[in-house]
Amino acid sequence: MGLEHIVERIVAESQAEEKRIISEAEAERKRMLEEAEKKRDEILAKYRQLIEENTAQVEQREAARTEVEVKKRLLQARKEILDETQKAVLEHFRSIPNDIRRRYYSAMLKQAVRELHSGVIRCRKGEEHLFSGIPNFSVGENIDCIGGFLAESRDGSVILDMRFDDIIREIWERNAEEISSTIFQER
Repeated sequence: MGLEHIVERIVAESQAEEKRIISEAEAERKRMLEEAEKKRDEILAKYRQLIEENTAQVEQREAARTEVEVKKRLLQARKEILDETQKAVLEHFRSIPNDIRRRYYSAMLKQAVRELHSGVIRCRKGEEHLFSGIPNFSVGENIDCIGGFLAESRDGSVILDMRFDDIIREIWERNAEEISSTIFQER
């Protein structure tokens, strides 16, 4: 066997070993790539799930916030409507004609006379003439109101508040739920 033959055999074995090593390295590279891709896909799936969960939570919170804001605005709008309605009622009583006002006062004065027997009537400016001539009562200083009067005992110990402003507000507060239901047609 010649040296050439030995060199050829060593070269052939080396080439075979090189192919085997390259083949193993290629198989290992492929295995590692597949493993890395699998790991990447698992991580991506995990983050997609987290993103979906977080998105759902954010959407729920935003929906809840939006619902609360809508309810808050609706309640505010209703309150404004109720306030405006109450103002309209008060304004109506401010401007009722004297003949109707006199009938209201007559009925209210009967209660004042029964309870106080004598005293002072205080009313809004310009209505003093509606209270003149009531036995045992005098007309005192004016009060700021839309109508009605205060009837005070002579010694000042009892005051009957018969001002339209307060009567209407009291009725309004006592019947707020029913008034609201009527205005907003809720039943």
